[in-house]
Amino acid sequence: HDPDHLEDIDSVYSAIISAIKYAEATLHSRPRRHFDPLPGWSEYVADLYRQSREIRALWLQHGKPRGNQLHNMLLRSKAQFKYALRWVKRHENSLREDRLAKKMIENGSGRPFWSEVTNIQNSKLPLPSTMDGISGDLDIANSWKDHYSALFNCLHRTTTLEDISLCDDPPHHLEINVEQVQDAIKALKLGKCGGADGISPEHVLNAPELLTIILSFLFTSCLMHCYLPNDLMTVVLCPVVKDKSGPLSSKSNYRPIALASILSKVFESIILNRLETVLLTSDNQ
Repeated sequence: HDPDHLEDIDSVYSAIISAIKYAEATLHSRPRRHFDPLPGWSEYVADLYRQSREIRALWLQHGKPRGNQLHNMLLRSKAQFKYALRWVKRHENSLREDRLAKKMIENGSGRPFWSEVTNIQNSKLPLPSTMDGISGDLDIANSWKDHYSALFNCLHRTTTLEDISLCDDPPHHLEINVEQVQDAIKALKLGKCGGADGISPEHVLNAPELLTIILSFLFTSCLMHCYLPNDLMTVVLCPVVKDKSGPLSSKSNYRPIALASILSKVFESIILNRLETVLLTSDNQ
């Protein structure tokens, strides 16, 4: 119950986050994500894009000359590529419909056809200008804040830290060792969004072993003091549309996705692994 101890835990956690961000320059590049190219890209743009890249590489090899034939070829290839790209963007809807009709003719109503339908349906929806009659970016954001504050605080805490018998357990029962931290970090999935602190799975997966040692001390201290830093528990709530054909300006048509901090996921994984032998559930869950 010494407040200085709790402040020390907060300070250690903040220092860990700061150190990870400071070392971000050494972070390995993330793997490229698959993306669905613009309809018509392969037919009208891809060759011009490749040609423009090749001419640019040749121009760079010759020291970026100006005013000669190579430079004129570079300018012409860039102009052709940009013109084709603008044309494809202007005719995106009609090209998408043509591609859909082509797949319908070639494959009937098979899997390629319905995959294309799914891609069209999953296209980015425009943001509504009002939400439950409220307009303005700031007012809408505040209404979401009030909505989620009421929703996620509807169950009030009935216990206090003094009621938790965990704090009276022998210290060796609460110890989290380096191996447990390493196993939890290895279980993280790449390419996932981080939380409010901006730390991604790649940050901790590429960190040196020293980080796992410090985290083992931190998590053990959290258990022994029955305390978690507020920054560790902060999440980013993202409203996601439930029914895209439903009213986009109604809060009832959204479900929240919570983006938790990566270190909290590591801690949760350790706790779940230690509790799995005593957790019982039914076949219906």
